[in-house]
Amino acid sequence: MEKDIARVKPLELIHKLMDEGTFVELQESMQETNVLTGFGKVNGRRVYAFAQNFETRGGSIDSAHANKIIAVMDIALNEGVPIVGFYHSVGARIQDGILALDAVGKLFNHHVKLSGKIPQISVIMGSCAGGAAYCPALTDFIFMIEEKSKLFVTGPKVVQAITGERSTAEELGGTKIHGKVSGINHFESSDEESAIKDVRRLLSYLPQNHREKSPRMVSGISPKYLDPKNIVPVESNKPYDMLKLIEKIVDNESFIEIQKQYAKNTIIGFGRFNGIACGLIANQPKYLAGALDVDASEKIACFIRLCSNFHLPIILLEDTVGFMPGVRQESSGLLRYGADIVKAFAEASVPKITVIIRKAFGGAYIALNSKAIGATRVYAWTTSEIGVMGIGAAVNLLKKDSASSESLERSLNRGMEANLELALSHGVIDEVIEPYETRQKLIEAIEELRKREQLAV
Repeated sequence: MEKDIARVKPLELIHKLMDEGTFVELQESMQETNVLTGFGKVNGRRVYAFAQNFETRGGSIDSAHANKIIAVMDIALNEGVPIVGFYHSVGARIQDGILALDAVGKLFNHHVKLSGKIPQISVIMGSCAGGAAYCPALTDFIFMIEEKSKLFVTGPKVVQAITGERSTAEELGGTKIHGKVSGINHFESSDEESAIKDVRRLLSYLPQNHREKSPRMVSGISPKYLDPKNIVPVESNKPYDMLKLIEKIVDNESFIEIQKQYAKNTIIGFGRFNGIACGLIANQPKYLAGALDVDASEKIACFIRLCSNFHLPIILLEDTVGFMPGVRQESSGLLRYGADIVKAFAEASVPKITVIIRKAFGGAYIALNSKAIGATRVYAWTTSEIGVMGIGAAVNLLKKDSASSESLERSLNRGMEANLELALSHGVIDEVIEPYETRQKLIEAIEELRKREQLAV
């Protein structure tokens, strides 16, 4: 009877995730209440899942616990099916010593084994420490629930005992610290029901595995027409909200933002174009003029690799003054993180389409999916500026005196206008387009490239 009561919460979570009446608990799962495993359907497609049971030994991980999760991971990998884990655990079972550590290590190894082959999604249902926190960090997506989810290497009591530092569990590993500061969390939900609903929505954008493409939605509903230029100011130094532009070029209400509180100068997420799921990356001029810093660079590079792993075309909307200058950024490794964007784009094997909205300067122009590093298609708005740096910065760098500033600025302005023509004539840009053409041009390119892929198979 006690075991049956303890099983209620994990079963309830998995049943809520799956389409009604589709969940089947795996037979071996019934031998142990510390973690439950099984499969069912989400939006009509098979998904495997497991849920740790905090009510039994704190959801602690021992060999039996780890082996059960590993077994369901292996089945999911062999079938080429996504897996969702509900985490709530104190970590390795202290009483089992080295055997518990070995069990946790085997879980780590299996997460890496699945990485890039099937989607792995983690939902944090309470506090997770040590190995139970590292496991979600090895998956593709993490969902955390406000004031409920906690992730940390060691809890507040251990931290205080070792370092003397006092902190609450929320300050140490809550949704805000991991959403805004560390960037480990991808989605923040207000409650359990919202988290599960969001997981179901996310799965609709993803393929079952790395060999398949994500399902195409039949509707492909167009957003209410609005000329994008009405969103983007003519003045190149005036901020605006790139999200509003994204909402006007993707299918109606199809954009789902990822890591929205982290590195807010960059936007990443999924959206649909005529029903086809794509990964979107965009500079956000509303924050830091869309400049690329260490956090934004890391956010972009990780997302590029995820899209490439799961055959999702990448759309990049570019409007940036460049990489963020300064001692703090340089000492934090900006060159290394910026280079990682270049590597990620150059290695990505999916269609990669760039639209230069307003500004594309310096190293950021190159790194953000330029033709030089393998862009499939590059468009530029008629009003866009491309150059080694902005005119203001160039004048300050090159001027000899105040009298020469005006003539230098006029000369640089002419050069900036010529850059667009030069880029077009040399094939660095494929086409200069009017803002209102953006959505249609993207759809045409995505459809064409999709057909080419199908013919190549």
